[in-house]
Amino acid sequence: MPLKKDGSLRICTDYKISINKYLHISAYPVPVIQHLLHSLEPGTTFAKLDMSQAYQKLPVDDTAADLQTIVTHRGAFRCKHLQFGVSVAPGLFQSLMERLLQGLPSVIPYFDDILISASDKPQLIQRVRGVLSRFKKARLKLRKDKCTIATPQVEFLGYKVDTSGIHPTESKVRAIHDAPTPSNKTDLQSFLELLNFYASFLRHRASIAESLHRLLGKQTPWHWGPKEAHVFKAVKSLITYLIPEKNSYPVL
Repeated sequence: MPLKKDGSLRICTDYKISINKYLHISAYPVPVIQHLLHSLEPGTTFAKLDMSQAYQKLPVDDTAADLQTIVTHRGAFRCKHLQFGVSVAPGLFQSLMERLLQGLPSVIPYFDDILISASDKPQLIQRVRGVLSRFKKARLKLRKDKCTIATPQVEFLGYKVDTSGIHPTESKVRAIHDAPTPSNKTDLQSFLELLNFYASFLRHRASIAESLHRLLGKQTPWHWGPKEAHVFKAVKSLITYLIPEKNSYPVL
């Protein structure tokens, strides 16, 4: 049971060798974060809501409860609600959230996180109440300590959203800037994935980083010399061009 950031336990089980082998993976697509943010209306005030025990608020039938049984040192526990680790859970939960909040303007659900934008505070309060009303009917709860309402800017899924648009967060930009020199392909892959998160903000990233991507080839032996070090430095320098679009919500 891994610890959450607040110190509480997250109950999850490795179902790979049990029920996941026999489940048909949900065809419901997990949304692309950038596409979600692009659908958000420009606003001057925002709210971010966080659900409490998201998956585990969804009841399952008796057969599914039996199949989700967890065996521990204190005995076997039959799980009557959807569990983390079940392969179809993400698609099922995202589908539920989108259907539940369908029709509410400028309300974006991404699993257990909900982002809301509005042109002014009264409009924001109205939209938040709309979400709360539907959550109440569905018997879903929020974590009060992790919700933010009526703020001029908010961090959501690795991006900062404010009245002028969508921007990279300072922490991720710093992580790119401070990334150590890779010592193997795994290190390089991790760095390039971090870089790709903000790909749309990084001008000429693909052409500059091309030689680093080639280094990840299965048949390419690992070699890090002056040329690779120069390209690595050049790629990191791209973060100086992370200039947010003004007064718009660009397609990322």
